[in-house]
Amino acid sequence: MHYALKDYGAEIQWNVGSLFCHDDAIMDLLKFCRKYGIDHSIKWAFGCIPSSLASAMALPKLHTFSMAKETLERYLSYEVACRLALTNPHATKGMIESDRTARQLMEFLNETSSSICPNGVTLSSDILAEYVRDKYPKLNIILSTVRVAYDVGFGKACDTMDWYVEKLENPLYDVVEVNNAKIHEDGFMENLPRKDKVELIACINCIRNCPYAKHHFESALGVMQDASMDKNPEKCRMMLCEVSKMCIANRKRNLDKASSYTREEVESLASLGYRRFQLSARMNDDERFLQDVKHYLFNYNHLRYLENLE
Repeated sequence: MHYALKDYGAEIQWNVGSLFCHDDAIMDLLKFCRKYGIDHSIKWAFGCIPSSLASAMALPKLHTFSMAKETLERYLSYEVACRLALTNPHATKGMIESDRTARQLMEFLNETSSSICPNGVTLSSDILAEYVRDKYPKLNIILSTVRVAYDVGFGKACDTMDWYVEKLENPLYDVVEVNNAKIHEDGFMENLPRKDKVELIACINCIRNCPYAKHHFESALGVMQDASMDKNPEKCRMMLCEVSKMCIANRKRNLDKASSYTREEVESLASLGYRRFQLSARMNDDERFLQDVKHYLFNYNHLRYLENLE
């Protein structure tokens, strides 16, 4: 049933933000596709659990290593590789050494990584990147847009071509996330080198070149550190919700500056040689998240329609 997969004129590889967040929902989709022989192009799932190294988008729910490992194994059983988001740009060697669960997860991902579709770690710290390269050489290292927000900020005068070229040419990084708003700068995407190393965020809960991105990351990282130390998880959850509400309110005030791509924009980027795309929007509920996945990956939003086509 190859016709179920949306055709962008090239084989697109998708990285979805379902890990530790929308696991049951995405597993139901993967199970459905396997049962009915439906193609899908989900190559990776990314996410994180609360820790001092974590992403600003972790849910304030503590996981033991065994719990998290079981979740990773579910994805791997469907041949979907996993990426652990450890995007704290302030990571230190002390943080790395003290975060036993994160190190255990990286070790597990390294042991189970495939050369065809490798597991990886998405990060924003050179210190952490060097540690991962030394200790877990089978993992892909992905440089997050969080790094951009902290280093230079978003916008034509901030994250310039030179900034991205330097990161793309750095052998420390296998993949570099590029600000998806760059498609609105004339000639930028056409002239950006190493398109094979670029990943673009096709769908995210943010506006183009959001000026509050760094503030969001700082606020959420503080909450994550408290949650990782089991400091009142319910309070942490409420604080994260407040950060999210701020972002949503800002997006509603700027509906003309949405950062999500249209089908035509993905097709245009594919024609330029871009193949890696990401679906974030992890703060959405399961239903909305799956709606985005189906919208970008499939010709039919309601896949049940496909059951009786053959």
